Amino acid sequence: AGKLMAMAAYDNNPKEYNNSIEFEMDDEDVRDVELKTDFNTFEEKAHFCASLQNKSQEYVRKLIIQGIEVSGCKNVCLSGGYFLNCVSNSYIKKNLPDSVNIFVEPICGDDGISIGLAKYEWYRKTKSKKRFPLQNIYYGKRQEINVDGKKVSSKDVAQLLVNRKVIGIFQSRSESGPRALGNRSILYDPRDPNGRDKINKLKGREDYRPLAATVLHDHAHKWFDMCKLKESPYMLYSLDVLSDRIPAIMHVDKTCRVQTLKKSFNKHYYTLISEFNRITGVPLVLNTSLNLAGDTIVETVDDAMKTLNGSEMDYLYFPEKGILVSAS
Repeated sequence: AGKLMAMAAYDNNPKEYNNSIEFEMDDEDVRDVELKTDFNTFEEKAHFCASLQNKSQEYVRKLIIQGIEVSGCKNVCLSGGYFLNCVSNSYIKKNLPDSVNIFVEPICGDDGISIGLAKYEWYRKTKSKKRFPLQNIYYGKRQEINVDGKKVSSKDVAQLLVNRKVIGIFQSRSESGPRALGNRSILYDPRDPNGRDKINKLKGREDYRPLAATVLHDHAHKWFDMCKLKESPYMLYSLDVLSDRIPAIMHVDKTCRVQTLKKSFNKHYYTLISEFNRITGVPLVLNTSLNLAGDTIVETVDDAMKTLNGSEMDYLYFPEKGILVSAS
């Protein structure tokens, strides 16, 4: 989904979608026709991706409307790998009535099944009606951080970002799900016009792929069209960018995958971005996952150190210890 929605934005014929892509529904199943996949150019690939993106998201929107009509319930929970497609989530949110409440499960791939089963079994056995609002998703095993480095403050690290240094941030418990949310992230200055190319090259990613941003919650609406959202803490929506001051996180269609951040969600990460905002007047940073292409997001300190020393990253920052490690 990440590569598809990224490439779809490069389509030059958005009003003429590939007619080989159709979705049909009967009483038993959803079926699609055979897809043409022998492409000769990037433009053909982009057009195919845009066709699939646009037709699928409209199909899913209609399916949700049908579900609401059948059930009479306007509280809609979306889960499954499709809903890691931030572009589709934003389209669905924009094109449903305001009276419909949408919740996208942030751990909506196969890894979330275990959480759902545990919840189901707990409610089945206890018969409880108690609710547990999601506070954050830093559910990884707590990692011991024993590293040698320079003692620094969040202000020091913010200044390094201003100086266009590439910094990995590592905190003890990793994020669940596929999004880097400040505990296993690579950070960079979003104001750099060459920032996207620089970070994609560093990670070994395709040059057409966009990068995400983490913005302080109270400033989000000034920098992004929030699409009727109060917040986007799990980076599940692609939003229109409202400022040209942050080109490194702006995709070709002037959108960005956004994480909104409250201090209660991740205080160390929040403090760092606040310091960056104090220096630059920009309350957000470029945020991508702490890994190189083909690797999973790092889990342990050793993983992080290997990524630092195996790439052109400048530093690793361990905010819980106030320690900065330089690349060797």
